[in-house]
Amino acid sequence: MYRRIFENGKQTTALLFQCEARPERADREAIVRSALAHVFSPWDKELYRLTVNLPASNEMTIRILQRAGFDVMAKQVFMTRSLV
Repeated sequence: MYRRIFENGKQTTALLFQCEARPERADREAIVRSALAHVFSPWDKELYRLTVNLPASNEMTIRILQRAGFDVMAKQVFMTRSLV
């Protein structure tokens, strides 16, 4: 799942929410790489490219993004407190 944001008719942002492939697929990494290439293209344009709420458990996608030069900007923490 992704979204492209346009301002004044020009794309400014490529925003990734989710990128996974079925775990049983032998070509899983190729699928994820292809999907990421599609989401973040065109590579020759200056765009703001980011992911939002990508689970840390999605290790393969994170590894591919890091190899492509992406860095962690922020992390979320899930906290609970018992009311009893």
